[in-house]
Amino acid sequence: MFKEQSAMDEAWWVDYVEGEGDPFWRETLSELLDHSEMDRHIVENLKRTRRWVWQSNPTQQIREFAPEGWEKQQHDKIMQAIIIADMEPSPPTWRSFLQKSTKWFKVGEAR
Repeated sequence: MFKEQSAMDEAWWVDYVEGEGDPFWRETLSELLDHSEMDRHIVENLKRTRRWVWQSNPTQQIREFAPEGWEKQQHDKIMQAIIIADMEPSPPTWRSFLQKSTKWFKVGEAR
């Protein structure tokens, strides 16, 4: 169970810290934390970091010092990058490379 979950996105720890996620998995993590000091430290550090970010309100600080219209410009740049990334073809995979290479030469055939 843990191996399968750890292969997933690392956000499951964040879900746990924020009180979200599958109730069964939350209960399983609670049991893990009862027996693992290292994991308890990780969760506590995540909670502290979350509180610190929440209390420091970095977006408000950025808004105070950013020039007029900066936020909209950043939003527009990000959205444009997303549109361009969606239009670009994805990089070739090993599977597609191997499929192309088998067209040149079949194993067991004379050249």
